[in-house]
Amino acid sequence: MGSVFATKPDVHIVDSVTGDNIPTPFYIQFVPGSVISVVTSLESDEQNDPKNLNSIKAEPHILPSDKRFKDRISESEKNRYIPLFRGMTDVPVKGDPVLLCTIGKINYYLGPLNTDNVPTLNNDNLYIPRQDMPAEGQEKATETEAMGQSLNFVNTEHRRLSKKYKPELDGESITYNEIHGDQIFEGRHGNSIRIGSRDIYPYLILSNHRTEKNGEESLADGSLISITSNGTLQQHFSGYYDTLQEKEIPGFQLASDTVEGNGRTIGNMVQSVNLIDDSYPYIYEFGKPGESYVGGSNQILLHSDRITINSKRDNIFLSSINDIHLGAGRTLTISTKEDLIIESRNIYLGSPIKNKSNVVMEPMVLGNTLFEILEELTDALSKTMSMSPYAGGTTFPLMDSKKVLMSTTFLGIKKKLLNIKSNYHYIEPNDTTNKQ
Repeated sequence: MGSVFATKPDVHIVDSVTGDNIPTPFYIQFVPGSVISVVTSLESDEQNDPKNLNSIKAEPHILPSDKRFKDRISESEKNRYIPLFRGMTDVPVKGDPVLLCTIGKINYYLGPLNTDNVPTLNNDNLYIPRQDMPAEGQEKATETEAMGQSLNFVNTEHRRLSKKYKPELDGESITYNEIHGDQIFEGRHGNSIRIGSRDIYPYLILSNHRTEKNGEESLADGSLISITSNGTLQQHFSGYYDTLQEKEIPGFQLASDTVEGNGRTIGNMVQSVNLIDDSYPYIYEFGKPGESYVGGSNQILLHSDRITINSKRDNIFLSSINDIHLGAGRTLTISTKEDLIIESRNIYLGSPIKNKSNVVMEPMVLGNTLFEILEELTDALSKTMSMSPYAGGTTFPLMDSKKVLMSTTFLGIKKKLLNIKSNYHYIEPNDTTNKQ
């Protein structure tokens, strides 16, 4: 019963035979209805039929109110409706208002309807509360049951997403707040996908676990993926309160640089390596309007409590045309079953601090070369003799204060040299012919 003929009282035609005014019938393709039950999985379907997935049973609001109140339409298979669209479905909950139709003898639903303009639960204003089905052990039905709504659904006060005017991104020459809206897909409990733009610059924002009172995506969201083509991260997202550190973060900051007492920050390293006095513009002002790269200032932000990148079958390629900066508030670890290979012209352990001439980095020692030199030195010392002026220039082996031959001592030192070289870790030898 998703499609019916109805009449409009104030529109008539004149019967050519009798001359009487006859109400003009017209075809209603969609009729409003209320969801009775929902199939979200095979476990929730008594028939275990995959064809019923995401289907609903619904009560069309086409019967007289007194009849609907007294004689509710049963949950028979004739009242089952499947999603109207093939590839996109907004599965309702029990009690949601929907639109119903029948096309080609197949029942479809469209909705839920946005009667209260909230993303969570919208009341069905056409539903007649029922008083005939109290919960077990109760004398009368609760308000939720009376409205035909699910007792399992937890309603929240999440606000519908909005879009505030931002002069630095939307342009200052336009009429205030006269900006275009975005295409937004909203879940019921603080998750969304926004496909939109600032001025002519597109963006895509995925947000999850947004707080109830927040009507915009922000850095306070549980997880945030931002894909922008213009504007800095500071311009797109405001500051937030970090519950872990229990302090206010004024705007976007690299998490490692917010840890109190951390003197080895990405900001300090960037400042040192690039010989600049202030790393803030270098890190945080990318995308600033008027300072875009050729083709735009496209950037992606992944912001969450934990991020895991896992390749289960093949490789991970992490590449940058300029620099790659890694920072941790505590420890950075690299674990591998086999080899760790770092291919670089120069490798520094610790900050090079290129802009401070009074600090000089010291080179590493080549193990094999050092071993050979120390071995030659111990061999030479073990053969060293002393010459006595009182015995006609006779030579004697060197001895320590305890009259132990020094050659014995040097032999012991030579044996210790065997442990000077690592069995696992290696560095590149010097190559005077290769200047790269």
